[in-house]
Amino acid sequence: TTENEKQLQIQKIKQLQREKRANRIRRPTTQPFTREMVQDLINEIKGISYNKARIRCAFTILTITGIRYEELRLLKVKQVISLIANSYAPITRKKRGPSNLRAYLRQSGIQFLAERKKDFHILITKKTEAITETSSNQEEIEQKVQESFLFSAEKTPETPISRSFFN
Repeated sequence: TTENEKQLQIQKIKQLQREKRANRIRRPTTQPFTREMVQDLINEIKGISYNKARIRCAFTILTITGIRYEELRLLKVKQVISLIANSYAPITRKKRGPSNLRAYLRQSGIQFLAERKKDFHILITKKTEAITETSSNQEEIEQKVQESFLFSAEKTPETPISRSFFN
């Protein structure tokens, strides 16, 4: 009977665990962003400064590609140019999954990027100005701009901004 009592006790414990799990507090389901919601958020970031343009570009890329902050932070100018020109860009993964991933855009994402063209131009112009101060060869400048991080400080395009910027 001792063996039967142990079996019954184990069954009761398992039943209590099942009930506890079934009655746990669950997070509410999230609603996806709509185009209007994203547009409203971007419109709230007014101004033509480098920082404002950088925030709008970051939010746009996060929204249309679904990449993580760390992957966004390490995004280079040539990858964004590829994203705009080819509707896809290679993304270096920082977490699980294939080591190289491609971010693809739908037609709505392409239109969304086209609306932010002026912001991307501000970022690339500032990077070109910063690199021009250190180099005079036009071909070398173009190569350095392509290899620079899209989301960097205004004066140092060779180093990505910190994660705290996105927080």
